[in-house]
Amino acid sequence: MNLTINQSNLLHALLDKYENSKTYEGTNAVSQNFAVKPEKVWKEYVSDFANVAQVKDFETEMQVLQEQGLIRIYKKDEVITKLAACKEKLDEYYELLDRKQKKDMIQEQIALFERWMQKGIADDIQITDDVGRISVADNAEQVRIAEVADDAEQKKYAVSDMFCRDQLAKVEAGRKPDYELDVCDKLLRILEFICTNKEEILERELSMMILDGSKEFEDHYRTRVCKVLSKYLDFSELLEGIDDTRERQKIILEEFQIYTNPSYIYLKGNIEIQLENGQRIRIGDAPIALSSELIQKMNAIRVGADKVVTVENLTSFHRLKDEKCAYLFLAGYHNSAKQAFLKQVYKENPEKQWFHFGDLDPDGFYILKHLRKGTGIDFMPLYMGVSELETYSGYGRELSETDKVKTRNLLKKGFYAEVMQYMLEHDCKLEQEIISYEIMKKNL
Repeated sequence: MNLTINQSNLLHALLDKYENSKTYEGTNAVSQNFAVKPEKVWKEYVSDFANVAQVKDFETEMQVLQEQGLIRIYKKDEVITKLAACKEKLDEYYELLDRKQKKDMIQEQIALFERWMQKGIADDIQITDDVGRISVADNAEQVRIAEVADDAEQKKYAVSDMFCRDQLAKVEAGRKPDYELDVCDKLLRILEFICTNKEEILERELSMMILDGSKEFEDHYRTRVCKVLSKYLDFSELLEGIDDTRERQKIILEEFQIYTNPSYIYLKGNIEIQLENGQRIRIGDAPIALSSELIQKMNAIRVGADKVVTVENLTSFHRLKDEKCAYLFLAGYHNSAKQAFLKQVYKENPEKQWFHFGDLDPDGFYILKHLRKGTGIDFMPLYMGVSELETYSGYGRELSETDKVKTRNLLKKGFYAEVMQYMLEHDCKLEQEIISYEIMKKNL
C-alpha cells in the first residue's frame, strides 16, 4: 500500500503516541487507546478558510485507512473529531512506514556510542584544567586537546568520547541524541580525523575523504563539528570579540589545519628566508605569498628592516611601502600556526620594533589584542590613533550596536582607552584603506 503524505503523518503520530505510552514500556495498569485529532495531521482541517475540495480529499484518505482496518474514524455532525489506532495493527504501521521501533533505535544508538567509546579507551581518559585532574565521566568542562593525557590514542578520541558520553546519558534518560544516528556516525568519523590531523587539508578534500561529496562537509557538517568542538574545547581566547559565525568556524577549524582555501602569509620588504633544504628566498618590495606548508619548512628568517608591521587588510598591505619596514599580511584573525610563525620571526630578530596596522574599529583592536596575547610580542598600533580618526573623519562611519558593546568592553579593560572613548563619544569608526591610500599618495 502506497501511503499519501497525510496517511503517513497520521500513522507516525499514532506510533509516537504508542511509543511514549506505558503500554509500550510494559508498565500500564489499564488498557490504553491511541488517537489524535485530525488537525494534528492536517492543521487546515479545522480552519474556516479551508479549501472544500482539500477537506474532502483528506477525509477520503482517512476513509481508505479505515477500510483497510488500520484506523477508526470518529465523527460528530459528519466532521471528523478523532482518528484512533487499531492496536492490533500497530506492527503493520511499522512495515508500511519502513520505521524502526523505538526500542530497536535506542539499542542501535547505545551500540554506536559505546563502540566509539571503546575505540577511545574512554574509561582511562583524564583531563587537566586549572583546578586539577577532572574525569571526563564526571565533568564535561571545556578543555583543550593539549591538556588531555599524553597518550596519542587518548588525544585521538577525547572529544569523541565526551560527545558519546553526553549522547548516551540523553538516550538512557529517555531523550533523543542531538542528531540522527547516521549523522552521529559521520560526525564522529570527522572528529576522529581532524583531532589527529597533522597536515594542511582543505574542507572539500576532507569532505571527499570521509563523506559523500565535496560540498557535504560545508553544507551539512561544518556547523555541527564546530559546535561539538566548541562545547568540549576552549577557544575563548582565539574567538574573543569575534561575532561572525563563519569567521568563528574558520578559526576553530584552522586550529586543526582544516582550511576553506589554501592558507598563505604575504610578506614584503627586506626579508630573507631559509628552508630546510638550504634554499634561500629573498623578498623585496614585490610581495611574496608563502603557503602555510612552506612556512612549516622554514629553518630561519632574517629581517633587514628596522620595523615589522602586520597589516589587517590586503589592500593596505599592497599600498604601504617604507624601506624601514617589513610588512606581513596574515589575512584577518590569526590562528596558532600564524602565531608560531610570528614567534619565530620575533625570536630570530629580537631587536626589531613591532607594529600592527588595522581598522580603527573594535574588531581591528581585538585583532591587535589577539596578536599581543597570542604571541607575547609587544605590538604597538600604527596609524590607529585619535589623530587618524580626526584627520579622516569625513570617511568615517557610525558604530553599530554590536560595535558599541565591543568598544565599551575594550574601554573597561583599559585597552587603548583614549581611542575607545573617542569612538564612543563621536560615534565613529574608520577603515584602514583610506589611511594607507593617503599615505601612498604622500610618498609619491
